[in-house]
Amino acid sequence: MSEKDLKTEPRGIRWLAIFEQSASVVLAALLLGIFAIYNNVVKSSETLTALVVRMDRFEQKTDLRIQNIERDVKQLQIEMARGGRGDK
Repeated sequence: MSEKDLKTEPRGIRWLAIFEQSASVVLAALLLGIFAIYNNVVKSSETLTALVVRMDRFEQKTDLRIQNIERDVKQLQIEMARGGRGDK
């Protein structure tokens, strides 16, 4: 708009144009913000899923280690019981 248009144009119409431009900027910023949040949630979900899979594998390995230790302890108890009777 030129200066001449601003002087002849009613004030209400000028404020309406300013409001429309401001609303457009706010709407664009809002849409970009929503898109950014969506991307962040998707990436966090993928990361969380990978972490859960890793924790499940770790738990399985830990369970196997505990079972192996229990088996070894039982075997040692059996050997000690047999050897203890023979030593006395």
